[in-house]
Amino acid sequence: MNEIVHLIYNDRIESGILKNQVFLEAKIKSAFKKVTIILIWQPHIFLKELKKIRSFSKYLTSIDINLICLPIALPSRYLEKTKLFSIYLKLIGRFLSFYLKKKIRNNYKIEIISRAYHAGVIASVIKSKVKKINHNFDPRSLYPEESVTVQKWSFGGKIYQNWKKQEKFILHFTDKVSVVTPEMYQWFKSEGFKGEISLKHFNIDEKIFNLEISEPGLSNFYREKFNIRPDTIVFGFLGSLGSSRQWNSIYPYIKHLNSLYQLVGKNIEFCFAIKSSWLNKIQKTELTNSLKCKVIFLEDLSIEESLSFFNLGCHIMLDGPDNITRVGIKVYEYLAAGLPILTNSSAGAACNLSKKMGGFIDIMSIYELDNHIVDDLKRMTKTNHRILIRKNFLKYLKEFKI
Repeated sequence: MNEIVHLIYNDRIESGILKNQVFLEAKIKSAFKKVTIILIWQPHIFLKELKKIRSFSKYLTSIDINLICLPIALPSRYLEKTKLFSIYLKLIGRFLSFYLKKKIRNNYKIEIISRAYHAGVIASVIKSKVKKINHNFDPRSLYPEESVTVQKWSFGGKIYQNWKKQEKFILHFTDKVSVVTPEMYQWFKSEGFKGEISLKHFNIDEKIFNLEISEPGLSNFYREKFNIRPDTIVFGFLGSLGSSRQWNSIYPYIKHLNSLYQLVGKNIEFCFAIKSSWLNKIQKTELTNSLKCKVIFLEDLSIEESLSFFNLGCHIMLDGPDNITRVGIKVYEYLAAGLPILTNSSAGAACNLSKKMGGFIDIMSIYELDNHIVDDLKRMTKTNHRILIRKNFLKYLKEFKI
């Protein structure tokens, strides 16, 4: 390919997907190919983020990446439940096809990488109009099913069916699907996709693999900073947390961690340490007031510093029809740091991956009479076991193929 075009719809610059995945991938590829990033924004978000956008545009220019910002996105929350929304996405696709068609000349080749379903619809229209363009669909999650989980619409309802129709449209005009889990690979195979499906691991900062591993009972700079007793197990969380009707809801954490707190009693003391740029004051207050364990917010720490403070990582999710395919960037970061993962079956792919790495702690086992949660927490947070988890994960990254 002569040029790679990353197409993103309504994702903030600060999001982990853009900062640590799309932009890093674009930077690597820009060394030997022309790279363009097209960001489609809602007008009010574009204006709000304008200062950040200008600064980031200068940075991208310095590494020979072209940034195009189009403030033409509609407010998805209100309009994506209608067929008019998908029609509007297709109109954007028609508009961009004229722009890209001019670039296609002789043997000049373009690959569009569409991030998630909204961008996938747009890119599929472009592919339908400009046949020479290669379309790589990068869904990261199953949007129609994920939206059922967060109660945007009902499973099998008209809106769900419309988005499944858009999914078929995307797959019809896609040359390649990039997936992040074997479970998602099987999903798209079952949906009838005949093209290439490749496993695409999340990008992980190399510094995380080199973090020193420590266990409860050993001295740690951050324990002293946050006044945490040496034997306290630090339950860590990276990423975004949302409200009750979001896939990353805070409420499963409140419910299950409080149940765990009651169960372990004086056998284990733990705290919940959160590294997130997305929590508002209301959510922070609710977490602090609702959780029975101590809660710490790590605004001043980097991701690497936060991981070095954690003794295990948390990834507890709402139940939904997309359960089996779910895995997050945070899961890769936890395993790279050698952290066991406290999770549930609702995070199916993360659950399966952590089992393979020897780092799975099932939060739902606390509701069973004969559970070993206390033993698991003590055993898996030991230094020797964490070293094993990291070793297994490194091997997985190097050897695993679908």
